[in-house]
Amino acid sequence: MKKLNLTTTTLTVMIALSSSSFNLSFAFDSHNKQYRNAMKSVNVFEPHIERYSTPYSETPFFQKGMLKLKLKNMYLQQHSFTFYPTFAQWGQGLMLDFQSGYMNNVIGFDAGFAGGMKLYSKNENNHPATFDQLLTRKDGTAFDFDTFYGHIERLNLKVRVGNEAQFATLRYGFFPVNSALISDSSSRLLPSTSQGGSLEVSLMDSKLKGYGYWLTDTIKRTETERVKFLTADNQKVDHVWLAGASYRLDATQNSSLFVNAEVAESEKYQRQYFAQASYDVDFAEDKSFLANVQYRRVKGLANWSPARDGHNGEAFNFNVNGLVRAYGLRVAGSFSYTDAPYPEINNTNAAQIDRARYAQMNSKLADNMYASSASWTCRQIHSFQYHKESVIQGSVAYDFAEKNIPGLNVKLTHTYGFFPEDSLLGLDHEQETDLGFRYDFQDSLKGIALSVESAWYSIQGSQEYPGVGRQKIDARDFRFIASYEYPM
Repeated sequence: MKKLNLTTTTLTVMIALSSSSFNLSFAFDSHNKQYRNAMKSVNVFEPHIERYSTPYSETPFFQKGMLKLKLKNMYLQQHSFTFYPTFAQWGQGLMLDFQSGYMNNVIGFDAGFAGGMKLYSKNENNHPATFDQLLTRKDGTAFDFDTFYGHIERLNLKVRVGNEAQFATLRYGFFPVNSALISDSSSRLLPSTSQGGSLEVSLMDSKLKGYGYWLTDTIKRTETERVKFLTADNQKVDHVWLAGASYRLDATQNSSLFVNAEVAESEKYQRQYFAQASYDVDFAEDKSFLANVQYRRVKGLANWSPARDGHNGEAFNFNVNGLVRAYGLRVAGSFSYTDAPYPEINNTNAAQIDRARYAQMNSKLADNMYASSASWTCRQIHSFQYHKESVIQGSVAYDFAEKNIPGLNVKLTHTYGFFPEDSLLGLDHEQETDLGFRYDFQDSLKGIALSVESAWYSIQGSQEYPGVGRQKIDARDFRFIASYEYPM
């Protein structure tokens, strides 16, 4: 590992303004002792607050606002005996996030910045797709070890009309998106974020909600620069839009029904539909049951190509789930089925993996957008969405608060996907086992959390090759995360 050089101070800020965009990126090469001592003598809260009849902290803008400091130390390792890349990476991340209340109950803004420093990186087989899973430039080159890099996590103006029970909020700028079809990710050192506009409408004490997004740019979870949405062969996607609605009905005093539907489209590339329904029943204070069913459909548009983007442009995934909670124990079961035909999978001259990698559901509305999936059977290493694949899954989790160890949780999940005998993919089955531990410290150490996530994945071919046997892929994934969140 390269030795860190933290003896100089260099702050570089680049700001670009135009009628249609705002971009800010920075690189910060550590800090020195003189700078720290100078800052100790500066009181940034000095300016004459007593002149105002109402202190800043008591106005709705600040009183209903939120300022958080988040630190994240992450180690990520993946090892493969065959096809998957083998690498190990370690980094330190930081995020400062401010979300204001509303001035005069109408206008506010959010601002957040995220940054990170790479501490260690090793790539054994030089796989180009995952050379650096924690921090990388948009051209694929790795960052230096002794430099702190960052990007905007959120920076937007928001306008709200209404009250807390019924309101409409319009937002423009940078912000993370969280929906079934589009979801920014924080599963790496830095979070991904999007640029564009959004509208959220909430009625009937938030039981009925409508929402929409119009997005033009993204900052990926492993990068620090804003980029346009692109197809797999680097054709520009001008915009991505989404419209959705949800409704929660309290069927009885102890049960509720939740329904949700979304439609999203990336210009000339792909259209997606999603619908789900959930029924939740509380039998007692600590006993409940949840049933959930989901359906997602993908349709390729003019710029879609099976040879480039996967399947022939029409695919769907169906997912049924059940969850029982009692005495701190959570037991879940899932089933899913995917139909994602590829017109040339019967080409027997192609290797099994080459054929199979196209005949699976492509959930990306743009090739450089994070591919989210609400399906419970989508796992840490693989999505389990091959053509004609049936998937069964079981999981068990336990909250040790029942044993007087609050904050400690453990979860074990096993997922198994199998294929019909007449499948042209040449695959027999795939499986993944995920094991996770998380501990949230309590009392004076509240805000600190430690988590360990391990996954073991394998996929087995169904055809015998002379002198080789059945084709097989094995991969292991390990993640350790130490995080700290402090509301300021």
